Amino acid sequence: MIVDALPFYSAMFGPTVTADQARPFAAQAAAGILAADEAAFRTQQGQTAASLARDPAMREHIINWSMASDRHAFAAAMSDVMTTDARPGLAAMTTPVTALYATDPDGGPPPAMAQGLWEREYAALPGVKVIRVDASRHFIMADQPARFDALVDEFLK
Repeated sequence: MIVDALPFYSAMFGPTVTADQARPFAAQAAAGILAADEAAFRTQQGQTAASLARDPAMREHIINWSMASDRHAFAAAMSDVMTTDARPGLAAMTTPVTALYATDPDGGPPPAMAQGLWEREYAALPGVKVIRVDASRHFIMADQPARFDALVDEFLK
């Protein structure tokens, strides 16, 4: 089960974006993470947390996790996720996959736009089951815990 993660993160910036094209943006994001002082980094993470979870308590957890993280590891992970394209290997996968994705009219793309992105990005994965979870942001398990639990139970069956 994949929870709100694309095989190529930077595909969110457009259907033709490549890992090479994403590298300057990844470097800029990493540099911004490393250059920020504690107050600025906390502010950045507060803005990011708002895009990741509807639930205010989860947002605070996200901020606290970010603040407790090693900043260099955080920056490297962001750069890696922005420049790693796993799509070429999807066609060879034989494991059944369910991919959950979040939509939220108050803080994300319109559902039809999100659906198009997710279906396009996972199109090469044989038999993938792509499921939309409405009224949720990236942390589906916090924003829609009952729906998330039901989907995990269904997947495990």
